[in-house]
Amino acid sequence: MNRTKRLIATALCASMALSTCSCSKKFENNVIDAADKLGGYIVDRNYNKLEKMTEDGDDDIEDIFSMLTDTPEDKQQEARQIIASTLSYEVDEESFEGDFMGKEGSIDIVFTYVDYESVTDDGFFVDVDAFTEAIEDCDDTVEVTLTLDFIDDTGDCFCTNIDEISKLFPYADEEFNFALYPEDYAGGVSFNDLNDGNGYRDVSSILCELEIEGDGQRMDWTYYFKVNLDYVEIYVSDRMTASAGEPLVALYQEDENLESGLYTISFFTDSGVLLGMESVTVTKTEPTPSPTPTLAPDYSDETPNPGPYFMCPEDGIAALPETDITMDLPDNVMCYDSDTPEYASLIAGSSLEEGICFLACDPDETEYVMCVHFDGVGYDSDSILSSIDYAVSNQESRYLGEGDTVERSSQDFTVGDRTFTMNILRVEEPEGNVYYYQFGSIGDSDTAYMLIIGSLDEPVSENYFAGMTIG
Repeated sequence: MNRTKRLIATALCASMALSTCSCSKKFENNVIDAADKLGGYIVDRNYNKLEKMTEDGDDDIEDIFSMLTDTPEDKQQEARQIIASTLSYEVDEESFEGDFMGKEGSIDIVFTYVDYESVTDDGFFVDVDAFTEAIEDCDDTVEVTLTLDFIDDTGDCFCTNIDEISKLFPYADEEFNFALYPEDYAGGVSFNDLNDGNGYRDVSSILCELEIEGDGQRMDWTYYFKVNLDYVEIYVSDRMTASAGEPLVALYQEDENLESGLYTISFFTDSGVLLGMESVTVTKTEPTPSPTPTLAPDYSDETPNPGPYFMCPEDGIAALPETDITMDLPDNVMCYDSDTPEYASLIAGSSLEEGICFLACDPDETEYVMCVHFDGVGYDSDSILSSIDYAVSNQESRYLGEGDTVERSSQDFTVGDRTFTMNILRVEEPEGNVYYYQFGSIGDSDTAYMLIIGSLDEPVSENYFAGMTIG
């Protein structure tokens, strides 16, 4: 009898062991399958599916996956996503370890991604395309083995240490060295070979350089420059290239000595972004003729020389030549003839004198207006608008860095069927004085005039357009 009981007990134990062994093997297979799915979800950065294979999820992992899958907001986020795209995995099936009952176990997943630090530690990238190319050319990789723990819950496997996944994304908070906006690398503009104090005298060329600062010296630059003479554009260069570490150079030259005036050199990127500008005065010495004996001194050399459009209406009503516009000037200003000190101080000898139409000031010299004719262009043509933009920018550059507060704005005025825009520059000095410089284009489709107004304390363009008529 006892022998029979012992045989039965032995059979039951063997049966239970066989059953337990079967459960353990099944659990091992389930863990391997779960690990394979989990690895795929990690590589795809699919948090929704990953979370379903965990007990409680993980907020930090969710944030990382979101950052690595959302539409990039900047270059940094896009760079992290590029690194994440190199992630791959393999389940090490031989590494499985589990309990005898088939309820708990662990397995290794071996992940591999590009060794981004070998590329970025001392790397500088002009843009995301350059970063992508560097990552794609990198053959070095990083291998990370994660030991993930699983439990059996009514036949389903759940990972209990999902937080380990964060070890795969050490670059989640990494900041890479991308180029800034081009203008952020632009230093000062300086003129070379000055021979007249801070200017030039009797020269046929102007040479200046724009310094490139910081990491901008690690880039090649494609650029061009423009030259303006007394606010009027006279030259645009071809595209040029400066190698990394070199300044941007502008050389403007003519066959003969340059005419007198204020020359402004402006540097632009290939796409037209303004990098910097500076002005310099050029003086051209006119040859002195041999004196001719006369009975009285000859003052002809000191006489201003206005062009054919100049007028000095005593009643303040100016009909602009070659247009259908008439201006009835405000009562507080009066027109000055070319033989007056006011004319000499404001316009005589400048490059604008050839096109001067009229010049008017108030008695206290707190307000002035001048109107300058431009040949062969309409009031809204790119040429005149470009000249106005340079006039404003050049005037602005005279005050920047001097402690003054400078603000730019614009105001539209409609006369008849035309709308004219005045560009307004407000300058406030530290002691409280406020000046307004107002530049605009008026005229018709065939002829343009630059209207230049200066005033103290408040803009006064409205007073001039109030007296303007068409027809």
